[in-house]
Amino acid sequence: MADVIEIDSMRVAKDHGNIYHNPANQLRRAIGRYEVVYCGGVDGGTVRDLKGKCWDWWPTDERIGGTSFFKIRIVEAK
Repeated sequence: MADVIEIDSMRVAKDHGNIYHNPANQLRRAIGRYEVVYCGGVDGGTVRDLKGKCWDWWPTDERIGGTSFFKIRIVEAK
């Protein structure tokens, strides 16, 4: 079973507004800089970090407190 990276939704900076919680920013905070390998739109995708490791991500049903954004799940791609 792959390790799952959970995003800490409590780390919110008011300066960034809602865009702080978009999937791209959630990914960047979890794995650092990355390039898109496969884009599934808002339904998920696969990205590669600077070390060459690939990660799959998709939105969960859990909203991030008071925003329209969903928390994403990230797992290492096999």
